[in-house]
Amino acid sequence: MFHKTVSIELLEPVVYLRDAKDRRSVNLLHGHIKLYLRHPLTVQAITLRFVGSSKTIWPEDDEQYDKHTLVDSVIPIYCAPTVLQKGKTVFPFEILLSNTLSETIECELGRVHYKLQCQVHVKRWFNKILKTQHPVILVRAPNADAPRSFMHTTFIQGSPFLTTIETLHLTPGLSLALSFSFARSAVIHSIVVKLIERQKFRAPSKHTTRLLHHEITLAPNHNLAAEPCSGSENTFRYSYKVPNLVHPSAMHPLIRIRHWVQVTLILNLKDPHGQAFQEELMIETPVSVLLRSIDDYITLPEYKQTSTSVLPVLSKRSPPPSYEGLLSSI
Repeated sequence: MFHKTVSIELLEPVVYLRDAKDRRSVNLLHGHIKLYLRHPLTVQAITLRFVGSSKTIWPEDDEQYDKHTLVDSVIPIYCAPTVLQKGKTVFPFEILLSNTLSETIECELGRVHYKLQCQVHVKRWFNKILKTQHPVILVRAPNADAPRSFMHTTFIQGSPFLTTIETLHLTPGLSLALSFSFARSAVIHSIVVKLIERQKFRAPSKHTTRLLHHEITLAPNHNLAAEPCSGSENTFRYSYKVPNLVHPSAMHPLIRIRHWVQVTLILNLKDPHGQAFQEELMIETPVSVLLRSIDDYITLPEYKQTSTSVLPVLSKRSPPPSYEGLLSSI
């Protein structure tokens, strides 16, 4: 199998940032730099560069892009010349990322991207630099103290009608489940579930702001729609697919994306005299959309920076390789 001479492998595909942008909290990015050598080489130095940038797009302007560098830090991994033998050599690394960094964003008119760039300085009969890079995805986890679900009670002629949105943290491609429970005879005539997305883009250099508003009607998962819940004839559960076109929520100073779930119900009811009538209910609540799902964000590891000066990127340098050039092998 063909291997690149140098590659970066991350131990986790995503780094989860804590909800609060606390300057004293940090997050761990760790992985390996792998060298595949066909013959012995003298390695003089290995460095990693962590780069983050934002870009907003303004097609109506002569200068169509507004770009900013969010972070650009060089981390030395190894700085002593040594001879590496033929084969595979692995250099582990750990980088502490400040929790003040913005999450990864990807939408039509704006983005925030991060990447690791590696340079391996080698010496043969001439000096040469081996290069590679790898994207880094940052996802901001919901606040551990925030409610995970939403319950709303409406009284219709003295009887409670309970609506439950089972999760307030959605992931594109997965499902959103709702349940409805009522204490009296009623029939759901229609139900419309919308995911509202509002995007706000700022370009300080252009002194301008753009607002975009999208309303996405969610399609039901027919295999789960109107599923009676066990133990109650008057409680039903519906499931809706969150489309992949939805963009994750973001709170970057130049790119802000917020979401709401809006549920509109029309109920067929009867008054005490047996006369039929309809009642319309509309319920709306803010939600967050995550780029990747999190099974349990309360148990995510948390690191604290004890230094008085907090840098955008803090590094824990890996130990130097042994004289034989083998730091670890896989």
